[in-house]
Amino acid sequence: MIVVFAAVAGYFLTIYITPRYILLKIKFNSGSKMNVPVYSDVMTDKDRHVVMPNPDFLYVASGYNLWSGPIRITGKMPDSTYSSVAFYADNTLNYFIRNDRQTPDKEYSFILTRNEEDKTKYPNEEVIVSPSEFGTILTRILIDKPENIEKLKEVQRSFKVKELNK
Repeated sequence: MIVVFAAVAGYFLTIYITPRYILLKIKFNSGSKMNVPVYSDVMTDKDRHVVMPNPDFLYVASGYNLWSGPIRITGKMPDSTYSSVAFYADNTLNYFIRNDRQTPDKEYSFILTRNEEDKTKYPNEEVIVSPSEFGTILTRILIDKPENIEKLKEVQRSFKVKELNK
């Protein structure tokens, strides 16, 4: 009986609690607020704001909290290089991603919500239903040439998060 209990407790700890603990640890260590983007500079081997950062990318990270209602995520993607915006649930599983090839006009606007009913509330918007109340949004922009860094940083700073019920 003790072995079964230990196995169930170990499974619960590994599958449910560990990813959420990692998300909260990242949130508190970064010093950032929920629903507020954090814009990275060019990464070096000393940076750990993003786990295992790639020095060829500019990043934007934002923890999100849907407790107060839906949020709007807007931004642009560069013309000349790879870019993506990815959404992760509180268990660190990716549930939505959009890249530059899927965004021909190079601009995106999403409504992120917990409620499936919000799809009818925002009929002309792209509504993403999050599987969790808390999570992370991560944008990546490939630095194609060093001389394009400033132009790519402008694109990076176009990423915005706005709470719709405030």
